[in-house]
Amino acid sequence: MLLENEAELKREKKKKFISNIKVNEQEYPVYKNAMWAIHGITKFRVENIAKSLKSNIMPQPDMRGRHLNRPNKIPENVVRTIDDHIRSFTRRSSHYSRGKNNGRYTTCWQS
Repeated sequence: MLLENEAELKREKKKKFISNIKVNEQEYPVYKNAMWAIHGITKFRVENIAKSLKSNIMPQPDMRGRHLNRPNKIPENVVRTIDDHIRSFTRRSSHYSRGKNNGRYTTCWQS
């Protein structure tokens, strides 16, 4: 009997309850593992959200990649110069569907 209770306790620990969600006036429990699988987010993010919910603090939005420090960004004038250079090549319509679209393609040789 004791072994069954220990196994049940282990299963309950694995679930790790976060909160309840209300759907059509009925509440359902939400568990960490389900949260990861459903939303495709990491364990770390779910634990931070759970910690914030327990302390009644709004979770911080994910700010990864939101900075203006782009040391390898190509300057706009260089991008425009490259674009103008590519547009200077002679173009012709595709031989597969000339009447169906307006696509113009550069040729692999200059004529």
